[in-house]
Amino acid sequence: MKIITNSEYFGFCLSIFIFFLSVKMGERVKKKNKALAMLFNPLLLSTFSIIFILKIAGITYDEFYISGKYLYYFLTPTTVCLAVPLYKNLEKIKKDFLAVLSGIVAGCLTNMVSVIVITKLCGLDQVLLASIIPKSVTAPIAMGISNEIGGIEALTVLVVILTGFCGAILAPLLFKMFHIKSKVAQGIAFGTSAHGSGTGVASTFGEEQAAMSGLAMSINGILTVIIIPIVMRLVV
Repeated sequence: MKIITNSEYFGFCLSIFIFFLSVKMGERVKKKNKALAMLFNPLLLSTFSIIFILKIAGITYDEFYISGKYLYYFLTPTTVCLAVPLYKNLEKIKKDFLAVLSGIVAGCLTNMVSVIVITKLCGLDQVLLASIIPKSVTAPIAMGISNEIGGIEALTVLVVILTGFCGAILAPLLFKMFHIKSKVAQGIAFGTSAHGSGTGVASTFGEEQAAMSGLAMSINGILTVIIIPIVMRLVV
């Protein structure tokens, strides 16, 4: 077993194989029950599947990371690829830029206000507030913000991941519930609330949703970096 787990290909191949199976399973469930398919999000399913496999096999994260780390090399080119649908829909973005920007700003502020209200109602301290408030931006940005305002980075990463999962799973359901059919609105909602995970799901909805989600994720990250330190000074 150690020969396999210490291989430079183990974590890499395991991750790709499990994700492939998760996608296929999600597609099969979607054909039978679209409502239930929301719970079979490939990212969520593959994450818990890999954790389960590592736990059962007694494989540590460090052993998995020996080869699993190579997947991180694809993050940068994948992020850059988001510029392709953005470029293709550039005219659409220019035409509705004010509405798009307003939606992103509203989403950004809603993310922060909701966290502040919940933490105050639950009586959580300043450290927990600082750890949770950057939940709707990508992990690298969220970790930087959390460190700057006195949060716990590990907790921040966990909350960011959970936010992405919840947004990716619940957003399609909310679109149907509230009859949100605008592609622009769907994309902004995905990118502003569920960052990279949401953008990944938005790409399955269509090119326009992916473009808007990528734009929303980027602008929301910039706004969050600027606004959160100011907000924390006001509420503390």
